[in-house]
Amino acid sequence: MPRSPGHGFDDSLQKLLSDVSFNAYVEQIWKPFCAPRMGAPSLPPGRYFRMHIIGHFEGIDSELSQRSDG
Repeated sequence: MPRSPGHGFDDSLQKLLSDVSFNAYVEQIWKPFCAPRMGAPSLPPGRYFRMHIIGHFEGIDSELSQRSDG
């Protein structure tokens, strides 16, 4: 399947986060809150946060940005 060339911002963000060892940092912070193994494996914390960062800049709502008024 063909792949899109992506976006320059995404590539720059990836390089920046890799240069500062973002994945290791987030995994260390999240470790106390993660179960050793329950059900299907989840996304790695670094990828999860990247998805939310990109979603924020692209204007894509997520469960973190939705609010219940009721």
